[in-house]
Amino acid sequence: MELAQEINDIKGKAKALRHIGIGYYYQCDYDRALGFYIESLRVCEEIGDKLEIANSSHRIGAIFKELKLYDKAFSYLERSLKLAKEIKAKDVIQLIYINLSEIHSELGDNKKALEFYKQYSEVKDSVYTERSSKKIAEMQTKYESDKKEKEIELLKKDNIIEQSRKRMLIIFLFVTLSIVIFLFYLYRMKIGMNKKLDLLSTLLIHTEVIISRLDVQGLRVRVKITSHSMRAGSCSSTSAA
Repeated sequence: MELAQEINDIKGKAKALRHIGIGYYYQCDYDRALGFYIESLRVCEEIGDKLEIANSSHRIGAIFKELKLYDKAFSYLERSLKLAKEIKAKDVIQLIYINLSEIHSELGDNKKALEFYKQYSEVKDSVYTERSSKKIAEMQTKYESDKKEKEIELLKKDNIIEQSRKRMLIIFLFVTLSIVIFLFYLYRMKIGMNKKLDLLSTLLIHTEVIISRLDVQGLRVRVKITSHSMRAGSCSSTSAA
């Protein structure tokens, strides 16, 4: 409460006063509880907060019920009920109904006590249903949110995998193309070498033919020279005789 005063949080101050009052209420110290509730109501009226006015008025009515001051209890509870219905504060309405039921029961008016108890049960069931529905909706929203996050994560992973595949494909194509170019180069080199070898082989064959021809011509020259020598020798012998 001191913090609320320091930061000038009037609504926070009203709630703090009411909660202190609740503490005294559960200790059955109704006089102190009533004092804090009334102060809380005064602060709420200053700021015109209908929900807080309804809450504080209901608490004051409950205190007067415990003190057997039923007329004052009715006054505060009815005021609280009017405001609570106006702003549809079912949490407050159900508490007002159960207090009115208990007061009428203590006064011996069982018919009204039963009527208010039925209204209390209906509102309580409605509040429970709304809370359950809200909780289910929150769980569903959380489930959908978690599911969506997981789907996003899976999509991210799939995207990463797809990008990795594309990179691998590009690398594979690059390597394959490089190999093809290299093999083609080698093939061209092989053709070039084969042509050179064919040319060299042709030259060698021609060389051998020329050499063989030269050998034949040399042999012929040698034969001619020998034959000429032999004839010359023969002639010389005949003359000598």
